[in-house]
Amino acid sequence: MAESTPITESSTNDDETANPLQIERQAGEESEDTAGSLLEAAQGRPLRLPVRAGAHQQTTRAPYWFWLLGLLNNASYVIMIASAKSIDAGGVAVVYLVAIGPGLAVKATAPYWFDLVRYEKRLLVAALSMVGGFLLAGLGGRRPLQLVGVALTSFQSALGEATVLALAARHDEGCVSAWSSGTGFAGIVGYGWVWLFTRALRLSMAACQSLAAASLPLLYVLASRRLTKSGAGEIRPKRLGSFLERTRFALTLWPTTGALFLVYFSEYALQSGVWASMGVPQPTKKHRQDFYLYANWLYQVGVLVSRSSGPLFPTPPSNAWLWAASGLQAVFLCLFAVDAATRYWYASSILVMCVLVGLLGGGVYVHGFRRLSVGQEPELAMPVGALAADAGIVLANVMGLFLQACLYEVNGIDGAAVPWRLPGCRERW
Repeated sequence: MAESTPITESSTNDDETANPLQIERQAGEESEDTAGSLLEAAQGRPLRLPVRAGAHQQTTRAPYWFWLLGLLNNASYVIMIASAKSIDAGGVAVVYLVAIGPGLAVKATAPYWFDLVRYEKRLLVAALSMVGGFLLAGLGGRRPLQLVGVALTSFQSALGEATVLALAARHDEGCVSAWSSGTGFAGIVGYGWVWLFTRALRLSMAACQSLAAASLPLLYVLASRRLTKSGAGEIRPKRLGSFLERTRFALTLWPTTGALFLVYFSEYALQSGVWASMGVPQPTKKHRQDFYLYANWLYQVGVLVSRSSGPLFPTPPSNAWLWAASGLQAVFLCLFAVDAATRYWYASSILVMCVLVGLLGGGVYVHGFRRLSVGQEPELAMPVGALAADAGIVLANVMGLFLQACLYEVNGIDGAAVPWRLPGCRERW
């Protein structure tokens, strides 16, 4: 196209003095045409992944900054999850619920107000929330204050994820894979952070959280500013349609968002309910704490590998593949629950299955969001996908409370957060 429309001096001057908002609207019209053809392709024919028409022109380093943001944004969440046993040993699912509740509220409303707030301001608020979350969780002393810190981190993680995913849709498709890979590394870094300071160095949880507050948010601000600024100024979000139009569009995404919901429901019910109840090889408190830490750590290894698999697939796998992987994750939930009750496979070798759980969850995440990023209105579709995942997590954490209570009852363990027992649990097993 460049050969047929050579740039003249006068056209260059016009570009320099043009209204930036007008240029963005023109670019948006071009991107809608491209997105329409991609949506048709997604409904039956193989997807092609061209560079988006009207997308923000990125530097060669943009994927690296997206990777770093993915690492930092999710590391704060993982550090809180890894500390759940220290915050509330008998109600791990309570910590999980607090760690996802505020985030769900952010993502549920994001499609209706994100276009009114600039990317840079959203990410700055996220960084400040990260500082407050770490300090309260580490130095709060009492459980209610610690849970407020967890809630602040939930808000930060959700605001950052929905914002950066929408921003990645303004860049080349590879930035979505870079972000996903960074979030995969966040699992290893988050659990490794807690293990290093509390187990290896034998520091207190307060020191562990305070060190995170003093370092991670600074890097977060640096990375976000490199992506929200361009040579022409700050990147602005695209203006979208009415409330009703956005809602209708969000509902049409169910073939992809439904798979995200199912896979997150299954794996978080495993983490908050089943794995929190298992002590391998003996059901003692120490073995339960150790199994919870190592199971989640190996799960994060699987997530790391699969979320980094985007470049291996020139086109995202089909929705049928996403649903098959999500269904298999639900099977793993049932198998682990039965094993926790019967202790049929109560050896350290069962930790290998935790890696498989992570592989499935991370694979559905990266390829699900890759599909959303090449469809219609990706700046709206990406936060909707994040909302579906968080909705699955919230439902899983509620179920996790009852799963942990029931499995505690079966194994004769006291201290479950749910104050009642599910009838017949011990007698049935």
